[in-house]
Formats: sequence, C-alpha cells, structure tokens
Amino acid sequence: MAKFKVNELDGQLFVKDDEISRLKRTLKNQEEAKCLASVGQEHYKIKLESISKDYQNLLNENLELKENIKEKSRRIDQLLLGRKTEGTALLELQHLKADNRRLLSMLKCTQEVYFRLVSRSS
Repeated sequence: MAKFKVNELDGQLFVKDDEISRLKRTLKNQEEAKCLASVGQEHYKIKLESISKDYQNLLNENLELKENIKEKSRRIDQLLLGRKTEGTALLELQHLKADNRRLLSMLKCTQEVYFRLVSRSS
C-alpha cells in the first residue's frame, strides 16, 4: 500500500510539475507579449508625437495662409476702389467737358457774345 501511495504521490507530483511548467510557459508568453506591447506602445507614442508636431505645423501654415489671403483681399479692394475713384473722376471730367461745350454753344447764340466775337474779329 505504501508503494501505491508513493506511486499516487509521484503521479500527483508529475501532474503538479506539468502544471507548473505550463504556468511558467504561460507567464513567459505573457511577459513576451507585455514586452512587445511596451515596444509597440513606445513606437506609437513616438509616431503620435510626430503627427502632433506635423498637425501643429499645418495649423500654423494654415493661419499664415489665411492672413495672406486677408491681406491680398484688402489689397484687391484698395485697387478696385482706386479704379472706381479714377473711373468716377474721368466720368465727371467728361460731364464737365460736355457742360462746357453746351455752355459755349449757348453763349455763341446770345447777341452779346456775337457782338464781342464780331468786334474782335475786326
């Protein structure tokens, strides 16, 4: 019976050793997975920092471009206003010339101007 007991205990030890080996393998696999996850996490952390820097650079560039567009828009508005002012001045000048021609034409028709013109020509 003692031999049976020894064999039973020996079998239990074998089972326990096998379970310990299995648990050690599981622990080793989990540690490797943890190590890989840590490396991957560090990789993604570096990648995230790079993407964040790129994003910030793009935001700054976007702001600069918006300011540039605003400045160009103001310049265009000034040029258009200058052209309108110039066009308005030319139009007014044309109206004044037309008014002068009309007034001269009217003056020529009056007797007073007629006599002056005749007396000057003599």
